[in-house]
Amino acid sequence: MFKESAFGLPSCALVVLALILVAASPALALDPTGLVAQWSFSETSGVATADQGPNALDGELLNGAQFAGGIVGNGLHLDGVDDYVNVTAPGGAAPAPLAVPTQGTISMWFKFDRITEDGEIFPIFYLGDGVDDAGHSSVLIEVGHGNAGNTRLYFIVWADDASAGPTQCFDSGILNHLNANEWYHFAGVVAPGGNTGYLNGLELTDRHYNFADEYATDFLADVANPNVAWLGAVLNDPRGDQFFPGRIDEVLVYDRVWSASEVLDYYNATIPEPATVTFLALGAGGLFRRVRSKATAMVDGER
Repeated sequence: MFKESAFGLPSCALVVLALILVAASPALALDPTGLVAQWSFSETSGVATADQGPNALDGELLNGAQFAGGIVGNGLHLDGVDDYVNVTAPGGAAPAPLAVPTQGTISMWFKFDRITEDGEIFPIFYLGDGVDDAGHSSVLIEVGHGNAGNTRLYFIVWADDASAGPTQCFDSGILNHLNANEWYHFAGVVAPGGNTGYLNGLELTDRHYNFADEYATDFLADVANPNVAWLGAVLNDPRGDQFFPGRIDEVLVYDRVWSASEVLDYYNATIPEPATVTFLALGAGGLFRRVRSKATAMVDGER
């Protein structure tokens, strides 16, 4: 038989001594060097969202797109039917400053609310000529790739207006499908020596290349016809217009390469709190400690 403890519980019982620490996410502190554009969607109403970068590439919310809770304050909510944001330069001109960087980083937070169906993609970021088909030019970041149930993340570059296929394309990995209704952070990075991607602060070392390889250096400046920039949509796709269902927040474009540590620091500074949950329990087996860490979501046991 088990003896009762001083608390009137069997000694084999687990007694939770410490639970959850809750705090607001810290303010973002990014080095602004090289910032080209930043859409934080911090507005609370209206149909305009301001670019907090130096080029005034403001966005117009179309077809019912609205502001709602994001990863940091407000974000962008899209219905997946026809909502999106159209980004232009001052006076409604083409967003040419986005097509200047020859290297750099595109960063974003996103959460889709359902799984792709046949013929669907969930576009997050698009810069291009507005015609998504062979022979077009663009940079596109999307979830899915046209087949039902595919929720891998794709980073795609069509570097000119003559190629029959992308000049660069990788996805998050054959077995690395993302889950609906979960926030994710992605940073696509192109440097003079090649390209990579980071998901939730960690490099996608198992990323899968559909076109080219890790040494390809095509980026925004290689888009031949940067006529339009859309957040949450790709129009004129041969499969039909494509829209993102869910939420997008903190879309950043830099003309410099973020280091692995900078990506990780940024991710850890922005994930929703409680970022770390610690349970301390006493029982017959001694002390058990469970920690969900920010960057790795690992579970550790101590005895």
